Amino acid sequence: MKKLILTLCLAATGTFAAVAQMRLTLDQALDLALSENPTVKVAEMEVQRYDYVKRQTWGGLLPQVSVTGQVNHSFIVQQMSKGFSLGNDPYTTLSGAVDASVPLFAPQVYRMMKMNDKQMATAVEAARSSRITLTAEVKKAFYSRRPPYNVRSTIRRCSTRTA
Repeated sequence: MKKLILTLCLAATGTFAAVAQMRLTLDQALDLALSENPTVKVAEMEVQRYDYVKRQTWGGLLPQVSVTGQVNHSFIVQQMSKGFSLGNDPYTTLSGAVDASVPLFAPQVYRMMKMNDKQMATAVEAARSSRITLTAEVKKAFYSRRPPYNVRSTIRRCSTRTA
């Protein structure tokens, strides 16, 4: 008995919820569909991803600089037996290095840039295609839900107004 009442309550709630519909114009429906469709969102993210890949590839042509340093500080001079010492400065030793490299010719980077441009164009085209397909589907659904246009009654109304 409880299951029957619960089932009837859920069915009634679903029926009443289905009655509430949104009234949208075609432009509102298109904006809503383009902003909420996951296929369009994924296509736009794919375009952004290829833009980041392109920037990363350009980073391979930038100069690279690395700096290393080392400081050793000792409180006592290291000495071996019979008075032999390992250095004159009993306190601090400094050492450092700077390395800079500039790629003059990097064919693999140039090939990657060319390939990235093609992939970016493909991603842009896929995003455009998904938007066009979604727009066509929304228009088809929008116009299929509208009542058919009665040509005869319109002609009669127009002819009675002009006469």
